[in-house]
Amino acid sequence: MLFDQISIWYKLGEPDFSGLRFLSKIRSISKIYELFCLYKIYELFHNHGWNIIKATRSEHLGADVPASVIFDKDGEQVEIYYEPMISGLNENTKHLDLVDLYHKEGWDYNFYSPDYVIKHSYKGQINYFILDAKYSTYHTVKNIHLPKVYEKYYTNMAVADLKRSILSTDKIIAISVLYPSFPQLFSNHRGNKNHISRGILRLPLYSGISVQDDLDNSLETFIFNAIEASQRTWVIDKNSALFDRFEV
Repeated sequence: MLFDQISIWYKLGEPDFSGLRFLSKIRSISKIYELFCLYKIYELFHNHGWNIIKATRSEHLGADVPASVIFDKDGEQVEIYYEPMISGLNENTKHLDLVDLYHKEGWDYNFYSPDYVIKHSYKGQINYFILDAKYSTYHTVKNIHLPKVYEKYYTNMAVADLKRSILSTDKIIAISVLYPSFPQLFSNHRGNKNHISRGILRLPLYSGISVQDDLDNSLETFIFNAIEASQRTWVIDKNSALFDRFEV
């Protein structure tokens, strides 16, 4: 399983990983799995007709891994951030930015850095999906990693609505963990469901998502369910049939 993951990751998208400088920064299987998942996310949007309109290089990993990539499709945009720094509310905070509610300014480590933040926007309306990758087992993800990620990125983070002077989590649509396992997409909400009844969603989507080979479509199902969940929150005139395909 381990070497299958490494092999698949190196084959993805033919990225230029020739430099020793880049390879020297990959010091663990966990980091390799993070990057494998990152390219799987890029690949999903590309394969579903989203077009890249901008990419920003990482200050840490250089040109080999983007710090952010923006995709566009029919006016909707998805910005995928890899290891962003989420700081507390300060003079640099912009309207509808994510903010850290836990760390204090004077601490040595005074920010959160999720593996991936996906920002979904349309005509000024913004929602977030926050994901971590864990090279771990199903039971460890379900019982340890997911609860910790929920506490860090949902309980201890918020979105700053500066126009209304509100900090809230209503724009955080998904808090989830990616992990290598047999194909599976599960909810950590009670009853293993992201809905209550009659297709009514419970947000945030609180899920464990297997990400392995091309035969596993769990990540694809989750990403586009999250996109549709995000669309449900928008105050716009859209055809309600758009939301009839949601799988929970």
